[in-house]
Amino acid sequence: EKIVGDITGLTVHYGASINFQGFKQLINAIGGIEITLSKPIEEAMQFDEEKVCDGQVFTEPTGKYETKKYKTRTGKVKIAAQYPLCTNPDKECGGDFKLSAGKQTLNGDQALCYVRSRKTSNDFERAKRQQEVMQIVKEKMTSIGTLSDFSKINGILDSLGDNVKSDVQLWEMQKLYEIYKNIPNPEMHQRVLEDSEEGLLYYPGESAAGYILLPRGDNYDKIKDMAQNIFNVPSQSDIKPK
Repeated sequence: EKIVGDITGLTVHYGASINFQGFKQLINAIGGIEITLSKPIEEAMQFDEEKVCDGQVFTEPTGKYETKKYKTRTGKVKIAAQYPLCTNPDKECGGDFKLSAGKQTLNGDQALCYVRSRKTSNDFERAKRQQEVMQIVKEKMTSIGTLSDFSKINGILDSLGDNVKSDVQLWEMQKLYEIYKNIPNPEMHQRVLEDSEEGLLYYPGESAAGYILLPRGDNYDKIKDMAQNIFNVPSQSDIKPK
């Protein structure tokens, strides 16, 4: 909450988090979510990644090695060590996660794979998928009457147990709900901070810190301006549910 507040210039009063299991339970509790893809999606790498064999999770040898090298004083490159690589035999999302183009309903497991996929696209596209799903969940919960009945919301939260955490007390949540339901046509205004010409971040090049992104202008002024005026600018078109 503090970091988000520092970056956006907004005071963040409350926060909530949900883990993978809770996310799957939530999607299943509302009967799945319907998405429409303009083109197929495939994540063939992320859920079948090679890692250094650890004898616990990554136990299936690939016959490949991770090589650590060092440079001598004379400039020669020598091998310091080699570590065998393995994959996880219990592959997440089937190892090669695919969704076809068109309209389809995702259950909790499929939805989690969809919002986690990033290896064959990038982190920004993953963030957009996550925000699309947040919007779809909100619309689904509205359409089935969940968001018009606080007892249903509380029931879902109870079923999620420790898989969801928040610093909002139950009485505060109920009071916020009473305010929310009296707002005509409440909307979510979302943004993904991107490394692009129109985005608010840029890549300065490799550094000792590795791959990093910095705010344009090297301060948070543009991000704060966006956050302060988010209700007065058009929604980001590429994160609307399709």
